[in-house]
Amino acid sequence: MQFFGFLQSKKLPLYPKLFNYKFKTKKVSAINAKELLVKFNKAVSKASVATTDFAVTATGTVTANTVTDVLVSEDGKSAVLLLTSAVPTAGVDVKIADGDILTSGYDKFAKFEITAVKNSDSATPKLLSAVAKDSTTVELTFDEQVDWTTNSGGVSVNGGSLVAGANSTKAGDYTYTFTVPALKTGANTVQVLNYADFAGNKEALSTTTVNYASDVATPEVASIKAEDSTSFIVTLNRSVDTIANTNFTVKKGNYTFTSTDLTVSYVDADGNPTVAGAPSKYVKVEVPTQAATANPLYATNENSVALSVSLSGYKNATVIGKEYNGSVTLSKDLTAPVVVSSKLITTDKTAKTITVPFDSTLTLADASKLTVVSGTVKIAATPTVSGKNLLLQLLMLQVLLMVLTA
Repeated sequence: MQFFGFLQSKKLPLYPKLFNYKFKTKKVSAINAKELLVKFNKAVSKASVATTDFAVTATGTVTANTVTDVLVSEDGKSAVLLLTSAVPTAGVDVKIADGDILTSGYDKFAKFEITAVKNSDSATPKLLSAVAKDSTTVELTFDEQVDWTTNSGGVSVNGGSLVAGANSTKAGDYTYTFTVPALKTGANTVQVLNYADFAGNKEALSTTTVNYASDVATPEVASIKAEDSTSFIVTLNRSVDTIANTNFTVKKGNYTFTSTDLTVSYVDADGNPTVAGAPSKYVKVEVPTQAATANPLYATNENSVALSVSLSGYKNATVIGKEYNGSVTLSKDLTAPVVVSSKLITTDKTAKTITVPFDSTLTLADASKLTVVSGTVKIAATPTVSGKNLLLQLLMLQVLLMVLTA
């Protein structure tokens, strides 16, 4: 995003106040053999927490046990870490670097270190629920991470062949999906075989029942809304397994966009692509910009565009969806980027650079409109941008204030 043409005059302190580090990590414990629970004394900024913030090694060694995923709680006061490997008998050591994690107000947490965090889990995974999602999909939810791979575990439905399970890649996610032979209407017997947690607590067999009722409801459009400047999301009343760009007709005025130029994909409720393109009731449609053509998505000086959208011929199994005719308005993003917080401005004295974080991706439009001063003395600086960061290369660092002048 271009920003120099939007910014009003701002004064931002380059050197934040010294931190007293009243914000601390309270505790780290193993909630099972594959996950650690980290507790904080203040709600963290979820955007500031990343897998790389946590250095985990096997106790007494330098062998890393990399954190592969992090789930921050709703209140922001705890986080679950998913490890690459199970916690060994001697435990793991955990380090969090100084200031790597921030509060919701962008204050820094103090560094934290703990050694020999051990797992004391001796119970087998508990099956909490079994649900039939459709005629060939069963979801099982447990109370902890299950190691399906080591034990070649899986499920058998109505005495059929074993369907192997796949280990979770998400922290705190203990729901596993199985594609099974067609379920019969009514009760179906599900046997869960050879499953264990990552501590080796194993269960040979558990039996449960799932009920399935044939769903023949006609798919139809529930809503349509803009996702960004070039795409929109169609929400259906149910998941569909057959929908493609050829099912859509998108027009701007009298012009019809070629269906092969539309990109259609399944997404989740947040607009993220589904795993392996799995069918969903949320469908994203990307419209080509066709800039520098006779029929661009946005004409010169046009900041929004109304599109008519028709959908037909889509279906779930053999049930054809209801035809739809509607409209959606796409708009360019004209919101000026904003400095996230003056507390996050950093200075590298060795490299003689200052980094200013903004809330959206930047484009350097006119470097001449940015001035760095100390008091009344102008300081020579070369600005560049990297993603959402404004980088200032200085010839000297005796700078107390930075003035951005639009």
